Amino acid sequence: MKKQLILASVVLSLFTAFPALAQSKACVYMAPGVWYAGMIRGSSPSWTDGTWQGQYELGKFGCVELSRVPDGEEFTIHIRPLAPFGAKDGACPKVKRLASSGPPVLFFATGTIFEPRCVLYEAQ
Repeated sequence: MKKQLILASVVLSLFTAFPALAQSKACVYMAPGVWYAGMIRGSSPSWTDGTWQGQYELGKFGCVELSRVPDGEEFTIHIRPLAPFGAKDGACPKVKRLASSGPPVLFFATGTIFEPRCVLYEAQ
């Protein structure tokens, strides 16, 4: 129950922090249980964000601007753990950008520094 309340407050804070963005961003939450901080970047068939963004700590959001992804095109967010050695890059599930959609797309980082991944948050 406590975990559900924390997730609900995280999602609510994200939605209120970015009102009416019409899916202009995709955000990754670096959940404290993941045990790694990370950098993120986005890509789609017609666009790649060539630089890794930020150094997002546990309990923080990292967001990627989606304005260069055409409406209706699939995109993904890549995640790279901050680790001195042995870390691999991971990817979030592909999502179709819907420019007319509501709040930002939200992913939760999961896995380990050796197998980072993330899952799409879907409101219940």
